[in-house]
Amino acid sequence: MNSKYFNITVKPDITGQNAVTAYADDDLLFDWTEFSLPKGGARLIGVTTIMRGTNGVRQEHALDLYFAKAEHGDSAPGTLGTSNSSAGGQGYFNNLLGCLNVPVTDFRDGIDYMSVAHTNNVATGPGFVMDDVTHPEGYTGFNKYYLGVISKGTPDFGTGVLADDAVSVNDTGLTVKTVDARKVFDVGDVLVDNGNAAIGTIKSITSATNIILESGAAEAVAADDEIVNKNPVTFILHFEK
Repeated sequence: MNSKYFNITVKPDITGQNAVTAYADDDLLFDWTEFSLPKGGARLIGVTTIMRGTNGVRQEHALDLYFAKAEHGDSAPGTLGTSNSSAGGQGYFNNLLGCLNVPVTDFRDGIDYMSVAHTNNVATGPGFVMDDVTHPEGYTGFNKYYLGVISKGTPDFGTGVLADDAVSVNDTGLTVKTVDARKVFDVGDVLVDNGNAAIGTIKSITSATNIILESGAAEAVAADDEIVNKNPVTFILHFEK
């Protein structure tokens, strides 16, 4: 029997306010974030976690990952709770499929500015099945699943990168200060400020203090506002089908 392996990348949104406020142990890092799998189910066999640092310095924090299926095959389960607070939500209990822990010991130490972990073992054994969702007869598309994460440490996604000057709507260049932007950001990162004002996607970083956007800033940013990454942690889910 031939096995088919594939990856799904999940990049949850974290608000600017939460990015600059350190999480506590057992805080909800982010609520259910949707991803899709081909109809028919698949077995989760591992997860790669890519975590950005704090103020240009790498960080490592354990995480608990929870997986759920869509409500009635289409809509998100009830909320897990409020990010940066306890996971006191309701209405998702019958949607849960499994969980896994990413321990601190899974992170490797060789990269200066960010951390990467690969986790093979899940809490329910050597992989678990994201089971199929009931759809009308003849459905051949994709099924919706959801990932939510609880902090098992005190992650802090603040960057220390401050706007050197005010940024106006439609500005394509950002001048920043305090922390070298190259230690914090990369091309393709989506930026917001500490008040969650939408800035834009990075086209290039030309120096420690200059960032070029793909298009003009969506919202204005005040001088000395902190610039953060909207997606500071990435999960690559490894499946076998």
